[in-house]
Amino acid sequence: MSTVLKYLVIGAGGVGGNLAAFLTLSKKNVSLIARGKNLDVLQKDGLTLQSDLFGEVRVQNIVALAETDYYEKPDVIFLCTKGYSIEDTIPFLNRVVSEHTLVIPLLNGFHIGRSIQERLHRGVVLEGCIYILGTLLQPGVVRQQNSIFRIVFGVPNNGTKPSLEIIKKIESDLKESRIKVNVSDDIELDTFMKWSFISATALVGAYFNQTMGALQREGDSRDAFIKLSNECESLAIAMSLKLPKRLVEANLQVLHNTAEEATSSMQKDIASGKESEIKALVFDVISLGNQYNVSMPTYKKLSEKFK
Repeated sequence: MSTVLKYLVIGAGGVGGNLAAFLTLSKKNVSLIARGKNLDVLQKDGLTLQSDLFGEVRVQNIVALAETDYYEKPDVIFLCTKGYSIEDTIPFLNRVVSEHTLVIPLLNGFHIGRSIQERLHRGVVLEGCIYILGTLLQPGVVRQQNSIFRIVFGVPNNGTKPSLEIIKKIESDLKESRIKVNVSDDIELDTFMKWSFISATALVGAYFNQTMGALQREGDSRDAFIKLSNECESLAIAMSLKLPKRLVEANLQVLHNTAEEATSSMQKDIASGKESEIKALVFDVISLGNQYNVSMPTYKKLSEKFK
């Protein structure tokens, strides 16, 4: 394996745009797959990063390409699209993934890696999640708020284990890029905990049409958030996941470290009439609850508004 890894970031929104910018600023070999007006601006003017960690920086040398113009075989792919775009991405992945490529999905959802692995002809897919308050403000401009920028990834249960060398190199490259990283020994648990938090905040925010600040204060929306977290905890127990603490405590802790004005991308998309991640973040939770015979009355009540 080369000492210099070749990275590919798929998706140039608030997550992928920030990730590619941070990797580029630390002089890593990274390409970014984008499309539409966003791609046009990135290729013409570069990427403007408004970051609480870096300040405002014009990343002029960012390498942005359309899928059809990318012909390399990357060592590592970070998949940063929305969940509903996975199916559209599979043909491209099958074209560029080699037997040595690692794919790390950073999408909102659970068992995303497992689903992708089943559709790929080659390569190894891990499970992963990301903690970041990132926003695509306009084509070619991304915002990264506060000090939270952390990637968690690991080998799923019964998954193929990549070499320790490449895992350590990815970890090192991310840290050099000012991104916190955790190579997880229990990625099933870690992705479930992230999923439960995003699910609860997105559903409550969309249902009540409120920002995170409302969830941080006493009231109906906070009460609903707690009930949803408790229902996810019951699901985790039924799935034999080893929670390190009460899930509601963990979710409240993350909630109170979130900017008051923040809203989920699902909430924004629903409000603007766009396609949203509601299946992966809400209805898939309910389906998994049904599979494990876990009662989820609050999920079912709030989700009725969006059927």
